[in-house]
Amino acid sequence: MEEEKAQYTLNPENVKHIPLKMFSNDFVFYINGEKYETNRFIADLLSPKISQLHFIDNSINEYHINTQHRGDFKHFLDLGDFSPIFIPKNELSFFEEIFFLLGNEEYFSINPNFHENITIDNEISRIESKFNFIETISSKSINLKLLSEEINFISEHFYKFLEKEELKNDIIDLLKCEKDENDQKYENRIKMVIKFFEMIFQNSNLKLYDEDTLLNFILLILEKICGNPINFPENCYVFFENVKFEYLTQSSIRRFISIFDIDHLNSQIWLSICQRLVLIPNLENKPEINTRFIHQPIIKIPYKYTLDEGLFNYLRDIYLGDLFDQGIIEITSSSVNDNEDRYHPKNVLNTFDDNAFISQNLPNQWICLNLKNYRFQLLAYQIRSRNCEPNNHHLKSWVIEISNDCNEWEEIDRKTECKSLNGPKYHVTFQINYLSLKFVQYIRLRQIGKNYSSCDQLVINSLELYGLLIEV
Repeated sequence: MEEEKAQYTLNPENVKHIPLKMFSNDFVFYINGEKYETNRFIADLLSPKISQLHFIDNSINEYHINTQHRGDFKHFLDLGDFSPIFIPKNELSFFEEIFFLLGNEEYFSINPNFHENITIDNEISRIESKFNFIETISSKSINLKLLSEEINFISEHFYKFLEKEELKNDIIDLLKCEKDENDQKYENRIKMVIKFFEMIFQNSNLKLYDEDTLLNFILLILEKICGNPINFPENCYVFFENVKFEYLTQSSIRRFISIFDIDHLNSQIWLSICQRLVLIPNLENKPEINTRFIHQPIIKIPYKYTLDEGLFNYLRDIYLGDLFDQGIIEITSSSVNDNEDRYHPKNVLNTFDDNAFISQNLPNQWICLNLKNYRFQLLAYQIRSRNCEPNNHHLKSWVIEISNDCNEWEEIDRKTECKSLNGPKYHVTFQINYLSLKFVQYIRLRQIGKNYSSCDQLVINSLELYGLLIEV
């Protein structure tokens, strides 16, 4: 019978009772050229970085530091007594710098930037500071336990970082490091950021608007790392293990297929793909959806078989005025005929008979709606033609496209040689037959051929949208 054993560990508090300063001084700090003697035990206690060096070479007996701020390093060595010390205010920056350069985590206790609660605004700067700190400790091992608080926060608010272009770019900028300056430093930073993102994607508190946003962000990271998502590093394939393929839209599946190298298909990715193969995407019946995706109250904007009683009519009733002038919706276009305000794209929001949006006579003209603080799942749309005779500048062929970043566009409807709008004040409602579960910020109508006047001007009186609305 195996002998029973009891586990016991000495209390680290006992270290405080050791008269450390009575040990012989066998280690020297050179701070800004000045010599400060102490012993190796205190040097290792004050600096995890020096402690690591002693594991590599136990003969190291000196360490040089140059600081931007000035202070008395003797005060710093007094910390080796484990007794409280009082730091002069004019030396706080010096202590902060010393803690940082020695790889001592007390840096975060003395740094005022870490005295505040984590917010959307300070999250990235905190992460960057901790990245820099970790890089001072070791150029080889990557331990991100120090970032656990930041990882939990960014996971819970990941959807907010992705919806704002500025915040998303700030996250991507964590990858920046001058490769030509120091190849090893660049490689270490890339490895650290890859591990950081992997921990976010694996976090049980990760919150998304939809799975497409996660895949798009992963591809954005890969493009930043290697310039081309098709040739990304092998260790980046781990990102795809955290994608729930059963929740991706058709266009995202196609995009994944176009860039993924089958040689890197592992069991975890394959199991996730299998979920897509055997299950019909159903956002209502999947329990995991309740925790993975952000649930906002959904407002139904159905087609009522009337004119101009869709999304814009709903918002006008709420804001009691012009949606464009109040900044509720932003409308842009490829051009405006003669740059005249009377042909401005904002005219498509109104219900007046005589107003219209008219572009210049150039190919591939478009009009784009930015819903700003709203996201919309487009199920149908209504176009009303201008008050002109048949075979005038009426719309004939076009596509409807959606996006969440105004860069990557997904086509969800296409009409060619459509005769329904060839007449004065004709209004027609078109159903979206394309399967897309996306709530999007941007919706674009783009003309893809000549109009009924055989020119390229895009001309419409009004536009309305029908579907599901959420506020963000």
